[in-house]
This record gives sequence, structure tokens and C-alpha cells, in this order.
Amino acid sequence: MPWFDRFDIVEAYWCYMVEWHGGQGSKEYKLTCVFHRLRFHPRPDLCADTLTENGRAIYDALVANPRKLRDRR
Repeated sequence: MPWFDRFDIVEAYWCYMVEWHGGQGSKEYKLTCVFHRLRFHPRPDLCADTLTENGRAIYDALVANPRKLRDRR
């Protein structure tokens, strides 16, 4: 079960957005607004394989159930 860690959450959502978005009109791509507001700048090697164990659990939960993703612009 993943626990709350804001860095793991943001990195997991970033990886999900990059790997699974369906173009600029998709709800995944709209997450870029949130990342911009947070002033998030991903590290160069950030991908699903480089996430922490907790980050990977969050990412896997997003992949398993993308309907939980809400537009938070």
C-alpha cells in the first residue's frame, strides 16, 4: 500500500503522464498545468524504472486504474 510522500506522488504522476497521455487534449496531458503550478522540474533520468518503491506503487495504481485520475487544473 503506497503512503503519502509528495515527491513520490509528483514523480509517479509525471511518469504516468509522460508514458500514457493520449495527446494534448487528454486528461493525462492536462496534468502539465499542475506540474507547472508546482514548479516541478523532473530529473533527467526520471522514468517508471527509477521511481522509489513507494513511487512505483503509486505509478502502478495509476496504470491499473486510470479512471481515478481527475482534472485538477
